[in-house]
Amino acid sequence: MDVEAVLPLKVFIFNKRVQNLNLDENEEDIWTNLELLDELMDITLEPVLKNEIFLKAQDEQEKKRALIFIIILQAHYNALNENYDNQRVRYRSFKVGELILKKKKASQQLKQRKLYPNSEGPYRIVEENKCNSYILEIR
Repeated sequence: MDVEAVLPLKVFIFNKRVQNLNLDENEEDIWTNLELLDELMDITLEPVLKNEIFLKAQDEQEKKRALIFIIILQAHYNALNENYDNQRVRYRSFKVGELILKKKKASQQLKQRKLYPNSEGPYRIVEENKCNSYILEIR
């Protein structure tokens, strides 16, 4: 009777943001964004400066108040939209030692028929990395 020992393997599965990170391009993009900041501010403030509340203001003091009021209104509107958009988001986090199933769509290239299982696993989480990426153990 032959007995074989099987050792578990560690698999590194990172999300797409971590996989596609290029530090040199990232730094270059940051500098480009900083250079375009003034232009972006002009484009962003254009509708505010055309607002009738701002146009009715007579002196500099009233214009400053109107500008602050409009920016606060926009921030409130954006917060309401953000709350509405995030209502259906389900945040998931896993703990070390939990068993998970991984969708096959991310790792399988061939198209499968509809009665085939659409997940792989179970995998045990060995370690948690940054950006919600995990190290999995294959059994």
